[in-house]
Amino acid sequence: MQTINPIIPASYDYLYDTVAEKLFAEYLVRYILFDEKPIATPALWQDAVIYIRFKQRDVWSLSEEQINNAKYAILIYKDIYTIEHLKKPEILKILNQFFAQTPKKHESIFSLFEQKFHASLDSLLFTQEKLTVTKEMANNLDQLFTYPCWLDFTDEANQLIFDKILQNELSDEQIDYFLGASDDIAHYDQWFKVAKHILKTTHDSHVFWTAGDILSIVWKAVPSDKKSQKWFRDEIFDIFWSRVGSVWPLLNEDKIDFEHDEDSRILRDSIGWLQVLNDLNERLPELGDDYKTYEHDVNEAGFAFHRRELLNKFEAGKISLDEAMKTFFVLTDFVYDDKTTSQLQELADDWLIPLALQSEDDSEDAIRMIGRAIKHAKTYVANLARERENIAKNLINK
Repeated sequence: MQTINPIIPASYDYLYDTVAEKLFAEYLVRYILFDEKPIATPALWQDAVIYIRFKQRDVWSLSEEQINNAKYAILIYKDIYTIEHLKKPEILKILNQFFAQTPKKHESIFSLFEQKFHASLDSLLFTQEKLTVTKEMANNLDQLFTYPCWLDFTDEANQLIFDKILQNELSDEQIDYFLGASDDIAHYDQWFKVAKHILKTTHDSHVFWTAGDILSIVWKAVPSDKKSQKWFRDEIFDIFWSRVGSVWPLLNEDKIDFEHDEDSRILRDSIGWLQVLNDLNERLPELGDDYKTYEHDVNEAGFAFHRRELLNKFEAGKISLDEAMKTFFVLTDFVYDDKTTSQLQELADDWLIPLALQSEDDSEDAIRMIGRAIKHAKTYVANLARERENIAKNLINK
């Protein structure tokens, strides 16, 4: 969770039970004193939405960093909602009430504002269920992203937005929000064309990074034969070499300030993409034979690593149900074919479900969650197979 330079004296720290409460108060005091308002960004919106989807088990695992970023994003949106729905005198009155409390008896700042709203801030801010975005709704993109919301775009809505992106009718900010709305995407062949256009034209580093995420998702569905993989490597080189321009940045990364401006951040990501081409030395002989490249597809190695880690702990008998479930959910995100989904099922049948049955309180819920995770993995693998055919038909062999 991020921090800001505090302006509220430390003598009031006894009022806060969490860092979140302190930050919430700090932002409101800054608004009262200096008219400073927290700013919502596509990155902030995406951090919050992924946590909503995680809580609803549309996403199965998040890192600690992702969770901390999400909690910070949600906190900022609570401040934004409060500022947008209460007048300054109303906010000041509640702040005065909060800071007038004594160490022996005090209510949280969230509680005081929720009494004013007659509802929890979470319930006011977030729609927990998926909202289907129609073509008509997609004509007003900005309204969709006012507050974090789990969105699912219809094919017609996606096509409308795709066309607008390809015709350069949307701002970078609108594109950024849209690209980060969901990673549960279909029609990879169309997404590839859109991502390529953005990567070739944008000057916004976060839009560039988000479009790169889409490209990475598409790559997982590119057929594994030599012709298909070479086609995709050619596309990657075409996209990112135009951003790099010469071998100098590749050979002198340590001399570049990648946080200098938007273009330098885009350059950093472009270098990273070129370095996952296993034939980069052949494409650019000036780099020399010893220039280091990296493996892009980490799913196979990732699945093997987390599977072995989980098996070792099961066999040693040194793992709690909670820890086993968390590692199993991480493993769910690394499946990539029928073999790995079968291995996931075996882990569940042989180890995880028996461990869950030993828990008197949580066994039914745990077994239900295990089943949902396996179903999620199988659906993803089926989607990959479908998209592999789409890519071959509509991009490689067209």
